[in-house]
Amino acid sequence: ADPRSYGSKNPGATNVLRSGNKAAAATTLVGDMAKGWLAVFLAQTYGPRFGLGSGAVTLVALAVFFGTQSMQAYVQFDIDA
Repeated sequence: ADPRSYGSKNPGATNVLRSGNKAAAATTLVGDMAKGWLAVFLAQTYGPRFGLGSGAVTLVALAVFFGTQSMQAYVQFDIDA
């Protein structure tokens, strides 16, 4: 079932857990964590090659956090793009 059709209408792990499917919720949580980790890892690994300092990693981490938050608002309020 589409997690955006019930509960908070958020596709996150907590709302998936509301469906009663613990395995799907755990998979969603791991996937969300992996997306954030990958973005920061890539910034740390390849940032210096492109002249980005350590502050860029901080900005990437903040972008991951705020990007996730804005996406939740996007989904929750059904904003049309």
